[in-house]
Amino acid sequence: MMLSLYNPCQASVLEEENQKAFIDYLFQKKYYSQAIIESERLLFNYPESRHKHYLLILIGDCYAFGGDEQTAHKKYQEFISENPDSPLLPTVYLRVGKLFADSRNYKAAISYFKKIPTNIFSSDNEIKKAKTWILLLTLLDEGANEAKGKSKELSLDNDNYIQDMFKSYDSLVFKSPKIAGTLSAILPGAGQLYLDRNRDALTAFILNGLFIWGIVESFDKGNTATGIILSVFEVGWYGGNIYSAVNGAYKHNRKLKDSFKNRMSIQLNIGANNATIPSLRLVYFFD
Repeated sequence: MMLSLYNPCQASVLEEENQKAFIDYLFQKKYYSQAIIESERLLFNYPESRHKHYLLILIGDCYAFGGDEQTAHKKYQEFISENPDSPLLPTVYLRVGKLFADSRNYKAAISYFKKIPTNIFSSDNEIKKAKTWILLLTLLDEGANEAKGKSKELSLDNDNYIQDMFKSYDSLVFKSPKIAGTLSAILPGAGQLYLDRNRDALTAFILNGLFIWGIVESFDKGNTATGIILSVFEVGWYGGNIYSAVNGAYKHNRKLKDSFKNRMSIQLNIGANNATIPSLRLVYFFD
């Protein structure tokens, strides 16, 4: 007769692995709140779990994907400060860098990406990602000339992906805020027309034209008070027309850069699914 012996240690490990598999399932299904609860439950039941670092980062990922990017940022920073010797530290640096990049805080993002090549646990893939992100953000923040110089410094000047990135950036059509403002100052609506905002251009032209016509008519007919009142309003409309053109140019350029960054970063998807952590691609925060 065979005896089946109960091994409590083996049963405990099995239960832990089942819980971890369930957490992965919740994350993949985008049940982020539940995944956070189950991760914290596992960490409470198994404080020395071999999945501890994995789960701590996954909790940050859940907050990020769930829309609470600021809490995610806090969780990643806690991991960095509390686990300075973790082999997973480079992937957390990547995550924090991406958070800052998505908030357009490029200098802060670069400072985190720079930590990766100097970390002893960084893989070749993570180092390549970090260097490429540094170059991409330098391009967005300081322009093509500075970025091309940086590519040599990072030994990426002969990389095909980098060459394609520069070509793609050179094809972007940016708008000059100075030109937009000057055109609108000369002729209301001309700056908006320069930005291909035809409806706004027509509105600005008609409104300012009506005010100017009303001012001229009022003074011609001796209605000085009416002319002064209309002039005061026209100053506001005229200034608003210039501001709208200048601001529109900045928005146009910012939108182009954001779109370019998102397109280029597809191959730099942050996360270490190639190691042990779920893949991470974040949206904006600190807008």
